[in-house]
Amino acid sequence: MPWKEWDAGECGDGEVIRTRLQQPPPTDGPSKYTGLWRTLRVGIAEEGARSLYGGPSAHLMRVIPNSAVMYAIYEAALRMNF
Repeated sequence: MPWKEWDAGECGDGEVIRTRLQQPPPTDGPSKYTGLWRTLRVGIAEEGARSLYGGPSAHLMRVIPNSAVMYAIYEAALRMNF
């Protein structure tokens, strides 16, 4: 199973959580996203569970071409007996 495509389609919440954790802290106080579980709780409480799956199209536009190139190179290497 192509794990990148599965992650992008079924587990889009990981991308959203990672993006929120990578944000710089605000200048006026501590960050509200301090860890994985806290980010998950705050995101669901403030925006609802659907917010965790926002923006999967941008992620898919990056993952699918990358996977296509990776598989093409792999198949070419197999034909050249590497």
